[in-house]
Amino acid sequence: LVGLDETNETNLKRVYSALKNINQLIVRIENEYELLEGICNVIVDVGFKAAVVARIESNLSINITHKAGECGDFFESVRASVNGKSEHGGGIAAKAFLERKIILNPDTYTNPHIGYWRKDLLKCGFMSHCAIPIHKDGKIEYILIVFSGEKNAFVDEFLDLLTELTVDIEFALKRLEKDKYLKLIMNVLNRIEESVVITDSKCKMEFVNRAFTKTFGYEINEVFGKTPFYFLDGGRGSCEDSLIIKHALENGSVRFDTSIRSKSGEVRYFDVSIASIKRKDGEIKFVGLMRDITHGKTQSRKIEQLNRLYKTLFYLNEALISAENEPEIFESLCKLVVDFLGASVSFLVFRFGDKWKMSYSAFSDDKFKSFVTTLKDRLEKLPPNG
Repeated sequence: LVGLDETNETNLKRVYSALKNINQLIVRIENEYELLEGICNVIVDVGFKAAVVARIESNLSINITHKAGECGDFFESVRASVNGKSEHGGGIAAKAFLERKIILNPDTYTNPHIGYWRKDLLKCGFMSHCAIPIHKDGKIEYILIVFSGEKNAFVDEFLDLLTELTVDIEFALKRLEKDKYLKLIMNVLNRIEESVVITDSKCKMEFVNRAFTKTFGYEINEVFGKTPFYFLDGGRGSCEDSLIIKHALENGSVRFDTSIRSKSGEVRYFDVSIASIKRKDGEIKFVGLMRDITHGKTQSRKIEQLNRLYKTLFYLNEALISAENEPEIFESLCKLVVDFLGASVSFLVFRFGDKWKMSYSAFSDDKFKSFVTTLKDRLEKLPPNG
């Protein structure tokens, strides 16, 4: 503390304490209002007479949104702006706004820039004060004003500490704004019916919404760090080798239908959309949206099966009407089962005395021909009553 008198040493300790306590406040506060209110209270608690946060409105007027300490009535009614032109627009708050830097008032009695408010400031016992511009979203959103009951409570030697305080507050505001939008996004994602999965560039899951938990039965702590291949392919797939991920990277997104097994073992069908998102820092995230189409898929399969059955019955009826003998009917039946019911192989086996014989057969592909031939030979070589 070399070069500082006893008064300045006391005020320096106050600034140090305010900086330390505000940093502790920043860690635990979760919204902007509480942060700014807390900053004012901390500054007063360490020994300054008052502290206010003033928001700069679009017409450049000053609106005091948070205050702590003495002379609350004065702050409720004070008139001020930062336009730099009117009689109430040339104080140190205006200079801080216009010059975009911290401005000090070492002595309320003699400072020519505060003539409009001098009488009220002296009545409150505010012998000196400083104005600290606070940036948010690239512009000065607030002015933090700290008042002391002593002259020269704020000197140039304090500027580095006050600047550090500014940086910390602006960082906290930025974090809180980011957290606010993240919470909003998470809230939206948790309200939609589709399952949502967000992964890192290695496809390791970082977030799943409530619909995912409800559909698959897994909580976030059970899947965090795992890849979606854990559900799709028993964990055997990899992000690097996946054609789906490659397509998403090359085209921005990919869409497909697939079946996924839940924690309980139930298999359901999903329409899956995956988008690759590149952040400003170059990091890639994958966002997957899964819409349950099990009911539609099941209905489609039932309709398809019924359609095949009706076709089979129709052509079987046609064969019964047009066939001139029994062998023709049996031959048609084997062929219909393959053509319309989706069978790979169809055959009829008859017993003649104590022997079995395959008399009729059909197959969907020539690769099944050898299978049918082998089966036919083995049936014929079975011992009596075999």
